Amino acid sequence: MKVNEAKILELFPKTVLISKIDRDLNSKELKEIEKQKQKVFQNTGNKSTENSYVLNLPIFKTLKKEIMHRVNFYCYEILKLNPKAKPFITQSWLNYTKENEYHHLHAHPNSYLSGVYYVDGDSGNDQITFWDTNYYQIEPEYNELNKYNSTSWWMPTVTKDLFLFKSELKHSVMLKKGNNIRTSLAFNVFLKGKIGNQRSLTELIL
Repeated sequence: MKVNEAKILELFPKTVLISKIDRDLNSKELKEIEKQKQKVFQNTGNKSTENSYVLNLPIFKTLKKEIMHRVNFYCYEILKLNPKAKPFITQSWLNYTKENEYHHLHAHPNSYLSGVYYVDGDSGNDQITFWDTNYYQIEPEYNELNKYNSTSWWMPTVTKDLFLFKSELKHSVMLKKGNNIRTSLAFNVFLKGKIGNQRSLTELIL
């Protein structure tokens, strides 16, 4: 049945920015990523670097600048953040995932935005899944899943892809297939400057 003059109002959508850093990492950057692999800890399902501030390393100055360019675009052009608040990267770390490993369902507390950049991803096998964790008392069966009725949504992850999203959005990565090591750079973003509004009693100066 076709309904004439009907429109959909998308209220309170969960936005995920997907961009691509369209350059190859240079040999020094790749060497440092390999070096960081020597000092890791066992995370839930895969391994992460002991160093949780890798983007502060001088070797990643250009990469950090490229990531921040996209963070600023997301904040000011998509979310329309007041420019009195300035985003900055807090922690950043590398994840290494072998065959039959995974990344558990989680969110990022004490953070405003979070992101992940894929240093090495396999478009045929790798994907990231975002989850709607709200409780729904009624769960009918749908003939076709879409963004209006799904409680999870996955996207393939390709080398050079960058995903950026609100930190409360839960996400996971499926069991790794293939014999390459999926390497990703994850990071958190917070705000400094003036946050909120004095009149509404939400002002916070950082």
